[in-house]
Amino acid sequence: MDKRFTVKVVYPDGHTTQTSPMSKAQADWVATEWQESNPDAVCEVVEARRYQHDCNLCKFMGQYDEYDLYYCNSALGGETVIARWGNDGPDYHSGLALAEPHVNLITGKVGVCEPLAAARLCARMLGLMA
Repeated sequence: MDKRFTVKVVYPDGHTTQTSPMSKAQADWVATEWQESNPDAVCEVVEARRYQHDCNLCKFMGQYDEYDLYYCNSALGGETVIARWGNDGPDYHSGLALAEPHVNLITGKVGVCEPLAAARLCARMLGLMA
């Protein structure tokens, strides 16, 4: 699946708008045109989310294969990473423990959840966690 992008515009009064997902080339063109016609606004091309996510505390970090990656640090759940693969509520993996090598209690094999490992790496690279 090709990555999709949106153009996010922040106006001087603080309100924002964002386009529908499009190709990178289209988003770059739209951002340039928008910036020329609104010189006081800040236009930014950002990677688009593929799936709905219902937590407004989570920070979208990008994508890994078919997953949308998020970082969340809430008072209730603490620090975690999330890899979402669909729009249905339970269509996600989460947990820092699964991002590390661990023993599967059913099979006895050591494994790691690659999408969560990628999310943890993204969060570290973005300075969101140590």
